[in-house]
Amino acid sequence: MATPLNELSDEALIDRFRRTGEQHILSELYRRHSKAVYRKCLAIIWDKDAAQDLTHDAFVKAFLHLKKLRESSHFKAWLSRIAYHACIDYLKARKRLQLEEDWQKLENQLPNVTGMEESEEYQNTEFNLAQIEAALQHLGDADRLILVMRYYEGLSIKAIQELLGLNESAAKMRLMRARNRLTKIIQDGQASRKKT
Repeated sequence: MATPLNELSDEALIDRFRRTGEQHILSELYRRHSKAVYRKCLAIIWDKDAAQDLTHDAFVKAFLHLKKLRESSHFKAWLSRIAYHACIDYLKARKRLQLEEDWQKLENQLPNVTGMEESEEYQNTEFNLAQIEAALQHLGDADRLILVMRYYEGLSIKAIQELLGLNESAAKMRLMRARNRLTKIIQDGQASRKKT
């Protein structure tokens, strides 16, 4: 008797799909991963309907190219990259992200930022989760995207630079500036509460 789909690993499901073409395997992969993909999209674009559409689009693209995935064990990470790119494309289409050329020009004007992320200034700043979530809503899409990638998803600087097509210095600078903006929004909120 065949093992039920819900007991198989992603890798086993994908290998079976490649052999048999059974469409219900795709439904099982969707069931397993759709909520996580939706949460990632929502955290980046803050629009429930668009996040739902982008989740669907990411799965359609993944399923269309599933047979091309080299390592079945990397499905989750591959799907995550597809979702990130779908969100970035969505934001670019809505003209909410600055053009890549602007970041390259900025990078050429700034000193090397290696080590800024580990500075004492950032390590000593603590805020509660509610403050951070509220402040994220006031950030621009580009800032929210890079912060979500780094701190919500736990992606390395190298992974962020690959996903966004930046070099290391530009990725660190964008992250530092987004953190500064987030910190300022939270601090401004705290100051206004103290005055009242």
